[in-house]
Amino acid sequence: MDGIPTNPEVAAILGIDEASVEEFRQETHRLKDGAWLVQFAYWMPQELRQGLTGSFTLTVTPPRDPLDRRESE
Repeated sequence: MDGIPTNPEVAAILGIDEASVEEFRQETHRLKDGAWLVQFAYWMPQELRQGLTGSFTLTVTPPRDPLDRRESE
């Protein structure tokens, strides 16, 4: 995943609607390993944040390169 995760992509990962992602999404940062850290507002309703960490974040990892022969961790 080269570009920033879109709201529809994040909504699909979390299993919530796109409007909720649009409303509560705060910031998105690229991590050194190529993953994206998506931060959400702390006032996001509890029923919508089931897939988030305790710090209201979601890590979106890029798909593995099929040519990468290293074993996954």
